[in-house]
Amino acid sequence: MWKLDLLFLASLLIVFLLVRHEVRRYFLAKVNRQTDPTVTKKRLVRRILCSFVLVCILAMTYFGYTNKAFFIDRPWFFGIYWLSCILMAFALIVLALIDMRATFQATIKEYMNESVEEERFREFLKRTEKNNGG
Repeated sequence: MWKLDLLFLASLLIVFLLVRHEVRRYFLAKVNRQTDPTVTKKRLVRRILCSFVLVCILAMTYFGYTNKAFFIDRPWFFGIYWLSCILMAFALIVLALIDMRATFQATIKEYMNESVEEERFREFLKRTEKNNGG
């Protein structure tokens, strides 16, 4: 059982470190006035919401597994408990897909920006001339 406890604590620590990374990235970009399109307040909120749902799923799974005797005389509670855990897992998948789509759209929008594209093209021409000995 101690392995399960250790696994649960390690997963909570990993989620905490990921949230800390996202918060630091957001505030550092804000302080330094960076214009990275993927660092937005909406992204931060989406990531924190995903982390909260993930922690809830981890906690429900851990406590549901460690307290199996609690469900023996309560079949309805057992069904509702684990059904809600499964629904939260599907909600987490949907939230992750929404976040992925938003991040992809912001990246594509930045990539298709004409001024940035022109600068990339000029850099490419410089490297090509340099490599061709010109």
